Amino acid sequence: MAGHLQADEAQISTFVHAIFKHATPGTFISLRAFDQTDRGEPPLFIRGIAINGDLGKVAKEAASLATRAG
Repeated sequence: MAGHLQADEAQISTFVHAIFKHATPGTFISLRAFDQTDRGEPPLFIRGIAINGDLGKVAKEAASLATRAG
């Protein structure tokens, strides 16, 4: 991906594992990104992702969407 921003999956994984350490399996996290220059714009995306005991999956999806938003 030359010339494109790439999210740091390891850093996002550290964050996700810290923030959602006690999250209950079967619940959902809503991943969203917004245009920082126009507050009137709808989100670039909204993705619900289930916490099913595997925060690695959550972190991978968050990193993928962060790269997309970048």
